[in-house]
Amino acid sequence: MQSFRKMRQAIAATSLIFVSASVAAVPITTLFSTGVDDTGAPLPIGASEQHYEVTTAHPNIFTPKVTSHGAYMPNSASSAWISLTSGHSSATYETTFDLTGYDVSSASLDLNIAVDNSITDVLINGVSTGFAITFGYPAFQSWSNLVISSDFVAGVNTLQFLAVNSGGPGAFRVQASGDATAVSEPGVVVLFSLGLIGLAMTRRSKAKN
Repeated sequence: MQSFRKMRQAIAATSLIFVSASVAAVPITTLFSTGVDDTGAPLPIGASEQHYEVTTAHPNIFTPKVTSHGAYMPNSASSAWISLTSGHSSATYETTFDLTGYDVSSASLDLNIAVDNSITDVLINGVSTGFAITFGYPAFQSWSNLVISSDFVAGVNTLQFLAVNSGGPGAFRVQASGDATAVSEPGVVVLFSLGLIGLAMTRRSKAKN
């Protein structure tokens, strides 16, 4: 009886470890920075942006290209500037990421944002974050950080950045990362535990014989 009790305790402990491992926070792999390809590698100058599109713009819709400028923070291996139309213009940059397989309530995004010239808002699934970057040199010479930890939905989520250029060249850049708890598979845990219990019962039966 004592050995069986120890076996049950071991099963419980093993199951707890198994469950804990299955609910660890993991990166959101479908969230990308500007200026990178599907593997996260940097795109060359002049290449078309692959993960952010312009959904509304004035005076016209355009396809963002990877760019750089001597006055901006240099591009890096993890993110790059993408073009904003020159002159007085505005554009909504949009990207999506998928939270299928994640616990939506645990999701969090960490966004470093820079712009020439300003950001008037950032929206998550159409909900305003109240975030803004004002016109000035710091807007494109240093990062402004935004953490989002609410208003996520199951499945595909949408991020929108409302950018404005007040004259001359314009550009936009995001260095994005995020994580969320992977959804555990209760059925797997139950089957794993039942298997251990069955093994313990078999051993106990053989020991009696």
